[in-house]
Amino acid sequence: MPTSEAQKRANAAYNRRQDNIMLRPTKEDGARIRKAAADAGKSVQRFCLDLVLPHCPEVADGLTEDTAGEVEKSEV
Repeated sequence: MPTSEAQKRANAAYNRRQDNIMLRPTKEDGARIRKAAADAGKSVQRFCLDLVLPHCPEVADGLTEDTAGEVEKSEV
């Protein structure tokens, strides 16, 4: 079934509201993470976010929605 124009617009709007953070683990580490997520009954995304977000401040100093995804090279 082809995707309707309304669904394409809804998908595009959703993608504009979301951030994209990519992790590149080794195959072995990826398998470990996937297994741990499955054992916890969670998606890999939810599992990772549940582990990471408690270590992040609610609002980072000096960051706005426009700059929150940008990291200075000196911080890496």
